[in-house]
Amino acid sequence: MGRRTGRADDCVTRNRWERMAETIVKPSDRGPGSMMDGRRALTLLAALVVMWVPVLIGQGLMGALAERDELAGAANPYWLPGEFWSLYIAAPLVAISACVLCLTPGLLLALAMGVGRCVGSWVLCGGALSIVVVSVAAGGVQGLMGRPLVGGGFVGVVAVCSLLAFGVLWWRMRGGRAVAWAVGRPEGWAAVGSLLIGAWVVAAVLGPKIHWESFNGDGAHAYEAAGLLLHQSAPFWAEGVGGIGGFPSWNTWLFTYPSSWFARLFGPIESSARLPWILYLMLMGAGLSAVIGVMRERVMSWIEHGVMWLQLTCYVVVMAYSATYNPWHADIALPATQDTLLMACFLGVLWAWLTDRRGWIVLFVMMTYVSLPNGAALVAMMLVFGLWVGRWRSWRNATLAGALVVSVGLGAGMPMLLVKMGLPGPGGEYGGGDLIGRLMGLNPWQWQRVLRVVLPCGLAPAAGLLVWGWQTRRGQMVTLICAAYFLLFYVQRETAVHYFVPVMVLPLVVFWTLRPLAGGWARPLWLVGGAAGALMAIWICVPRELGIDRSGHALGRAIEIRAAEGGAGRGSAYAAGDALHVLFPVTWDAAARGSFGGSSVPWRYYANRFDGDAVNYVVQALDAAPPEGMSREAEGAYGSWSVYVRDREVWLGHQAMRPAISIARPFWFALRWKAPGPAAGGADMTEPGTETERRSR
Repeated sequence: MGRRTGRADDCVTRNRWERMAETIVKPSDRGPGSMMDGRRALTLLAALVVMWVPVLIGQGLMGALAERDELAGAANPYWLPGEFWSLYIAAPLVAISACVLCLTPGLLLALAMGVGRCVGSWVLCGGALSIVVVSVAAGGVQGLMGRPLVGGGFVGVVAVCSLLAFGVLWWRMRGGRAVAWAVGRPEGWAAVGSLLIGAWVVAAVLGPKIHWESFNGDGAHAYEAAGLLLHQSAPFWAEGVGGIGGFPSWNTWLFTYPSSWFARLFGPIESSARLPWILYLMLMGAGLSAVIGVMRERVMSWIEHGVMWLQLTCYVVVMAYSATYNPWHADIALPATQDTLLMACFLGVLWAWLTDRRGWIVLFVMMTYVSLPNGAALVAMMLVFGLWVGRWRSWRNATLAGALVVSVGLGAGMPMLLVKMGLPGPGGEYGGGDLIGRLMGLNPWQWQRVLRVVLPCGLAPAAGLLVWGWQTRRGQMVTLICAAYFLLFYVQRETAVHYFVPVMVLPLVVFWTLRPLAGGWARPLWLVGGAAGALMAIWICVPRELGIDRSGHALGRAIEIRAAEGGAGRGSAYAAGDALHVLFPVTWDAAARGSFGGSSVPWRYYANRFDGDAVNYVVQALDAAPPEGMSREAEGAYGSWSVYVRDREVWLGHQAMRPAISIARPFWFALRWKAPGPAAGGADMTEPGTETERRSR
């Protein structure tokens, strides 16, 4: 490896560890279109504000689409020519506009902080800064107002933050600081175009699932956790709310803040919990572009961006349809949002470490830590293999280690501090003992888990992990991270599809830094192979049944919960909702009971939306007078709540519901305790060699 001289660029380091082909595209430090000036700064601000227009005039569109949920029952709900404009054009445009609105303060600040030389690093760092700035500003203004900050009020706060950020940028330029500007070059436009087009395609193709599918337990839990931020400053539950209070924990809360932005803009609808995924996909795509550019010392071309997004489509399909604990359908609201944000943050760690930007290392490590528990494992693996493979100077490694130690220390101390201050503390899900418990029971013979790497990354990147000799030294470091992470979860007896998200995404970094892709006669063959592998993986991963699940609506709208609602103290309504398990079992009990079941959280969300005589179930206090015309079942008491039924035939009909299974067969493998199996009409999600053999369907 050549000796480094000076600071690395955002997308191109000055290390000369291999000779690249003469045809590659390298961004220059200076030159026409590469530096920001006053005219370009004003043009950028104007362009960003123009991109706000769709969400400013179309905030009500998402709510109007949510009310058209009867279209989910169409023969092909994914192709509705009568809704072409609203579903496939206007709604994606409004979603992307909302993302740009919320990103604007961070994008302007990122330019002022000198990370605009590459579009990928600019968007990624801008997203990180926006999460901090917009969330703090919205929470502060809301606290002063004493009521939820929604609609135009939230837009106003973002606009003020944007003007202040632009003021910082203008002041830095007037002070003589050279501000790089990547979008002024052709390769910059390629990166911006790929992000916007990729986001548009996802929002349009998955529009019916985003707007009309019923919440499952995870999705409703994500929605409710983000909704807490419209009433309080932290997304943690007060005591007495029942099982919902276990999530989020201290190392899982980051996603709730960006998710709350969409709830503020679009209101209490399902899509407000799912549209943040569009934002996170843009940030993850930008992170991949930035890291790949650094590691191979050249930016990506139009065709390379296109193939990479085709490979990311495999990931999108798997997370949208098959990453779930539910036996019938996945919910984009969770875990897809949370895991995608995790990868965006970790790619930020990798980019900052490669370019030796220590302040950004600290920020991204802390964000990675509070995204998901496996974030700490990823950072630790990166530290170990970076020391072994890279042999770079130690200050960046010391910063990385220090940031991780500080994050762990805050994770141990902050929950106790919040409780001592009388504030709601984080939940206990994903506690430290959880991983230890998983490692106590090992089952390393589940070869089907390899599919969780091979298929979501698009086949060719998985093959790229095996050609060690064609990898760069930094690519080998990422390969070792992938191997260690995969083994950590592969051997565990209890796993889920989304546990493997890092090894669905990181192989793309290795693939795009392979030496044959640097140039020469083999490069076109690898590009074609990458595209062909992605298309084949998409074909395998798309479920054969693509119906829109509406079981949550059907059941929830027959429920009336007579408990306190609204505000941060709405705990009794959630505790009352848990009583519904007297009638319908939790998911992992449904196999034994042979009944439709699930989580009570989405049923509570859809409850109290009845029309007159549609109510068949009432949950109320144990000492309240029985509802007229209803009877309490023998097991109808649950803690301090009673559950009453009007018509037993309707109850039996709801128990017999068998929603369509929209999970791809390669991802049916999980544990019986997570899902009911074919006896209850769900996907057979029992892995061979666990409790029972997998039953064929």
